[in-house]
Amino acid sequence: MMTDGGPPVDLDAFRKTMREGGIEEFVEEILEEYVKEAPEIFARLNAAVVARDIQAIRAQAHALKSSSLSVCARRFSAMLGEMEAAAARGHLTASIAGFQRAQPEYDAVMAYLASRSS
Repeated sequence: MMTDGGPPVDLDAFRKTMREGGIEEFVEEILEEYVKEAPEIFARLNAAVVARDIQAIRAQAHALKSSSLSVCARRFSAMLGEMEAAAARGHLTASIAGFQRAQPEYDAVMAYLASRSS
């Protein structure tokens, strides 16, 4: 899903942020850690959705939102933010719908990051 025509992860922006922070040498390590951890968090989010556990949806959406934003997966992070906000307001149906909208973007983020290392 590339609604604005750009890639699902803005690697140039991520590298620039890391360079400006004086830690550009950690770019690959952080991306590898994201690729390792994001599926685990997404699986917990999926389990929370299946269980209809609004507090777990909120917590897992928040965790994945933060890490996704840090690697500049902005669209995905925004979707998770909407899901988190819906859960915080107690709107289970909106949270579940948000998860369904976010799943293709998650797939796009993970495929994009996997393709850059193949």
